[in-house]
Amino acid sequence: MFDAVRKKLGVLYTRFYFKHERDAITDFTRAISNARTGLLLLPDNEHDFQFARSIVPSFQRKFNGNRLTVLVPEHVKDPMRDVYLCEILRIHEDDINPFFLPKLHLRRRIQEKQYDVAVDLNIQLHLPSAFLCKESRSKVRIGITKELADTFYNFQLRTDPTGSAKKIYDHLFNCLAMF
Repeated sequence: MFDAVRKKLGVLYTRFYFKHERDAITDFTRAISNARTGLLLLPDNEHDFQFARSIVPSFQRKFNGNRLTVLVPEHVKDPMRDVYLCEILRIHEDDINPFFLPKLHLRRRIQEKQYDVAVDLNIQLHLPSAFLCKESRSKVRIGITKELADTFYNFQLRTDPTGSAKKIYDHLFNCLAMF
């Protein structure tokens, strides 16, 4: 019960925090195809993570040369040993405040780099990931359509909510491959 209240307060803070930020008009085709740096936020849900992880190598090829940063939830047991030439940041439980928002040290770590594209692979709203996606201030912030998605993403992928996670990530990959 208290989690819902804390999450709602976190969302209210987020809206206040980003209230003055407006996205510039963006040519998504050019912005995505010319992107040189990327931020990939893997899902917090263990089941979804297994399917989303399969598209990480494609992002590695797109952003080769250590220009990809991958955020991985701490509780996921995948060591990510086959992911190389990119920065891997593990999000620990103590990196998140009581209102489900990333703490300042984690936000600053994301702000240190400039990202051309940020992709949040959470199917359901995961407030810390969505906040970090917006905080990246990348030209293109991609997310799957969900509640409050307009607050965080400027490019949303509409999927079948009754579809499996594998189908959702395959659809996402196919859409991004067009660029």
